[in-house]
Amino acid sequence: MDKRRVAIKLKSIEYLGGKCERCGFDGHPAALQFHHRDPSKKIFRISNAYKYNWETKIVLELEKCELVCANCHAVEHSKYYMED
Repeated sequence: MDKRRVAIKLKSIEYLGGKCERCGFDGHPAALQFHHRDPSKKIFRISNAYKYNWETKIVLELEKCELVCANCHAVEHSKYYMED
């Protein structure tokens, strides 16, 4: 990962509160992910945000997301194909 990409991810994590909104995990940043609350409003993946300007594009996209750990993100997406 290049330095800009890492810097944007760390800044994005901080912007969204620095921990999983569901379970409170605040460990290694590699285990934190961005979940779009409404996929139909998603313009780009936050992992590709390094291509854009923080003030004009990235913050607007982050406002559509919640910060979740990899485990909570997997559980969220499992709802689309598994019954609880």
